[in-house]
Amino acid sequence: MDAVESFWQVARSHARLQPLPGYFPATPVGAVPPPTWSFGEEPAQADAGLRELLDGSGTTLAVPLAELESAGVPAPEVGTLGIVLDGAGSPRALVVTERVEVGPVEVVEHLRVLHSQ
Repeated sequence: MDAVESFWQVARSHARLQPLPGYFPATPVGAVPPPTWSFGEEPAQADAGLRELLDGSGTTLAVPLAELESAGVPAPEVGTLGIVLDGAGSPRALVVTERVEVGPVEVVEHLRVLHSQ
């Protein structure tokens, strides 16, 4: 089992995303690991962004709207899960998008950490 899958097994339990045994069917949210991403392209940026996320000082992401549009990427959606990697590529935090603000110039995504290690 790779590091992301191992992290996901633990994180989804802590975040209460596992299907309940018995009467309830499995849900795709609890079954499939969410996408992984990191802050920036350099290991130092990834580690710094992760530290800020975990200490609560960096729970928002702002992206220019034009950048999303030119890449053909939709704005983030509330409820989206992600696994944040550190600078070495190891999974460190499971996050959920709690709020999205789409303005005329930028999109601001508000994250909440569901589990970290």
